[in-house]
Amino acid sequence: MNVFEQLFKKQLSGKYIFRGISEENQKYPSIMRCNGNDLSYLENKMLEQFVIRGSHMLDGNLSPIDIIGYAQHYGLPTRLIDWTLNPFVALYFAINNVSEEAVPRILFTKISDQIMLNKIVSPRTWNDVSYAGNETDVKLYQKFLNVVSNKEEFVNIISSEYTLNSAEESSENIKLALQDKYEKNRFILVQSHLSNPRIIAQQGLYMIPKQLNRKSIMDEYSKSNVGELKINLSDINIHLEMLKKLGITQSKLFCDLQSVCSEIKFDSIKGSKRCDKENKIVNKD
Repeated sequence: MNVFEQLFKKQLSGKYIFRGISEENQKYPSIMRCNGNDLSYLENKMLEQFVIRGSHMLDGNLSPIDIIGYAQHYGLPTRLIDWTLNPFVALYFAINNVSEEAVPRILFTKISDQIMLNKIVSPRTWNDVSYAGNETDVKLYQKFLNVVSNKEEFVNIISSEYTLNSAEESSENIKLALQDKYEKNRFILVQSHLSNPRIIAQQGLYMIPKQLNRKSIMDEYSKSNVGELKINLSDINIHLEMLKKLGITQSKLFCDLQSVCSEIKFDSIKGSKRCDKENKIVNKD
């Protein structure tokens, strides 16, 4: 079974999420691998600056997780780790612009094995953070992160307000299921609102690490039943052509004029090189 058949089968099941990577370091959040630097200690400061400098470009009704998601998708290092419901989007990120030393692969795991939240909430009022009083979005986000790192508080608060994966169960069963998954160190996933074109196109959701340290994050990967599908470097060009036919390209996933222009430039250079090669063959003959 080839790569596309395997991914299509998993997609049809509707049971999996995916992440495409080309090096081991990409298992960590971008804030821990920013040009070789770990900027975790600057997380709040950078987010506060993003809100101050960029708020006039954002919709006024965004929740904090949407705001952090915007920052993430436009290049600010954050603790959020992108996953997707679409395996072919993951394939694109695994093989696009990779080096000869890359080891492209697609990570996948069952949604039912993880803790899935449909929105991020405020520990202060436990309402949607969009309506949680006068505290700043960054402070509300930090409150939630504090709860994420505390098993007892997380389980008590989440079980009192949310069901797991739309399962209609008693609050006690939900609490036990949450506690079991938390103790097994499964992923905590947040599916944000469809608040920006990139998150819509990429069918994205976020993993929120419980702690920003490498050992803890790798422990989450090892205990969350994550599988890997490796991609042969020799097959990359074929896969990219197939993805293009499926409408999965830079301009479709990033949805802005810069991406459109970049894609046109890349296609033009590629076409020019192909023509030069063909001309040399003709002249040789």
